[in-house]
Amino acid sequence: MCVVQTNSLRKICLDQNSIGDRGCQLVAASLPSMHTLTELSLGFNKIGQHGLSSLMRSLEGCSTLATLVLSGNAINIPTATCMSFALAHHPRLEDLSLDNCCLTRIAQSHIVVGIGVNRWVPMKKLIGERHTRTPLVQNLRSDANRAASSRVAGRGAATKKQTKIAPLFTHVFGALLCSRVCVAPFAHTCAQASASPLP
Repeated sequence: MCVVQTNSLRKICLDQNSIGDRGCQLVAASLPSMHTLTELSLGFNKIGQHGLSSLMRSLEGCSTLATLVLSGNAINIPTATCMSFALAHHPRLEDLSLDNCCLTRIAQSHIVVGIGVNRWVPMKKLIGERHTRTPLVQNLRSDANRAASSRVAGRGAATKKQTKIAPLFTHVFGALLCSRVCVAPFAHTCAQASASPLP
């Protein structure tokens, strides 16, 4: 597999090719040269922390990307931290698929906070568990505002309405209430994770 050098690609689908960390790092290295890429799908490729962290660091260099599919690749907490930083700073990413990624609640919280602090574009679709087939299509900031209002009101009946979303991320919407926290420290963690040598 070689580094792709093109500026005309709009969609890349490498699902189920077992590219692993090294393959993902090569894709990541190519992203800054892809000025027309809008969709990247790397589902079920046995990609780990090193590959995904490199990909997250390269996302900002591909500002045209709107859809990212990482389903079927395990995402641990350090990787979720890198993803949070990338999601907070990307100007166009609005469709994210994370089916079967073994996300813990802490990892989910990191991702949700990253989405919440993005001031350029609201996430339009966030797909969590594969078996639910219930994508998150709501405006996350609107849900965060409703959640905040409900909490201030004393967790009334309105609280139940805000959880009508993909079950995977329902219980971490409280993290959006902290969406004003600084995400700058995430950058150092992300750089450390991707710089670590491959096993």
